Amino acid sequence: MEEIEKNMQEAIAFYLESCEEKNITPVEVLQGEFTLKFKDPYTKEWINGKV
Repeated sequence: MEEIEKNMQEAIAFYLESCEEKNITPVEVLQGEFTLKFKDPYTKEWINGKV
């Protein structure tokens, strides 16, 4: 699960950097501080990862 969270954070960071380089406004939900939420498929519990 930690690897998935890390990959998601890297993908979002890459997206935001690309938007900045191209002078494009990123989607509103990814602007500012936000929290990633993952649902563990085995325990069905929510796991929060702050970005």
